[in-house]
Amino acid sequence: MDRDAIARAGRRAEVLDALAFEREREAALRAQIGELVLEEDGPRIDREAFVHLSPAEIAAVRDALGQFDDPPHDLDDDPFADPDSFFVQLDGEQAGEPESENELGRLEAAIAVCRTRQGALARYLEALDLPGEAEREPK
Repeated sequence: MDRDAIARAGRRAEVLDALAFEREREAALRAQIGELVLEEDGPRIDREAFVHLSPAEIAAVRDALGQFDDPPHDLDDDPFADPDSFFVQLDGEQAGEPESENELGRLEAAIAVCRTRQGALARYLEALDLPGEAEREPK
């Protein structure tokens, strides 16, 4: 029985599972970033694109995307209608900085951790194929 081969195979399986998890985690974090950016910048992108479409095309696009026109309201009636007018400081959030910017920063930092782990796991997989102490020739 080759105990080293068994242990290496077991460790390789564990590392491959961990690597797959980190890759899936990174993809999920990138999807969250996409959702945040779409939520923030989507309306501006729509306005820019809608100038090139007919009213019927705009209605069709909005219907397909599940977007409905909000009833008009007076901004003076709602002190929180302007998102830049008021920010609550939570969990170290800087006053005046939108929550979505903090969330984007957190997600980008989490992606960096995922990428670091993926690199370390990939290098570990490579190291599993290198000779170990027991396999080295005495010098």
